[in-house]
Amino acid sequence: MEYMNYLRDLTRESKIGFGCVQNKEIILYGAGNLGILAIETLRDGGVAPKFIVDKSKKGDLLGLPIKGLDDLSEEDKMDCIFLICISTLSYNGVSEQLHQAGIKKLIHFYTYAYLVFPDIISNGWILSDEDYGIDRASKVCRMIEHDDKSIAHYITFLYWKRFNQEVLFDGYGIETGNKYFKCDIMPELTEEETFLDIGCYEGNIIEKFVVVTKGEFDKIIGIDIAESFLVDASERFRDDKRISFQCCAISDYNGISYINDRIGMACHLDETGEKAVDVKTVDSMNEKPTIIKVHIEGSEYQALRGAKNTIRDMRPVLMVMADHNTDGWYNIPAFMEELDGYQLYFRLHDYCGNSAVWYYIPCERGDC
Repeated sequence: MEYMNYLRDLTRESKIGFGCVQNKEIILYGAGNLGILAIETLRDGGVAPKFIVDKSKKGDLLGLPIKGLDDLSEEDKMDCIFLICISTLSYNGVSEQLHQAGIKKLIHFYTYAYLVFPDIISNGWILSDEDYGIDRASKVCRMIEHDDKSIAHYITFLYWKRFNQEVLFDGYGIETGNKYFKCDIMPELTEEETFLDIGCYEGNIIEKFVVVTKGEFDKIIGIDIAESFLVDASERFRDDKRISFQCCAISDYNGISYINDRIGMACHLDETGEKAVDVKTVDSMNEKPTIIKVHIEGSEYQALRGAKNTIRDMRPVLMVMADHNTDGWYNIPAFMEELDGYQLYFRLHDYCGNSAVWYYIPCERGDC
């Protein structure tokens, strides 16, 4: 797939800025899981949305009234800024529907949150004019040009992060619902797998791993920095002695740091936090994983750096989230340079740059 013309176009000026959201009343659109995260984040940042709009749900969400599109006043449509809290549907499609309903001002929730309080949640990061470079972008494209879908998804990712512009490619649709073990490029799993789940939350992906392996695996180690998540995860799998959990942070050093746990699922390392947490490298754990998943709210690149020896010795499949900070567009894929005999792939599993994953497949398990 030809990509240089797109990379050149991406050098034009980005005009996303705080001015587009300043001093506006807020209405949320979408009462699903992202709507819940939006309410929690806005409240933590001292912003009180008027209400939330949803096409099918009624009642309230975390005490915030849910209304339908027909309930909106002309003042709401003209003067308020609507934060789109949906990533599983095309942004272009959702925004077109809202514009047709007379709504004037739209922005995705993650973009708003990053512009207004990036210290709380950073998923809406913007790839600035200063940070973007065509040489680095083309270098990444050369790493993945063996797979046209990876190129298409990477360009889609860059357009969103540069301009909040949705650019999609026919034949290379967003892989919603096919993340991690359902992804088209994942190798066949065996009964000898050891799965290291870094950022395991309540064990959701562990459960999917157990299902896809039909319970035939060697070992699972789940790691998270939030004790409350691990209580739920441990209870969930209490009868399987092959599954264990550790409460710690994973990075490129061993020591102590602090966490920001004000927003549950967005819990992350933060030196200004009040709760201390042990920090470890993967290399210091002396585990022998065949698969590593890394989803730790912005510390993914540091986790890779602290796992270099383990990756060299064990040659695991790697699945690394790319959408939490600017490491995702270049540093994480460039880590491939430190690996011999791996094939790199990129997939978007949601719209608006979300659920973006780099997959590193060792040649002996893939198609190099």
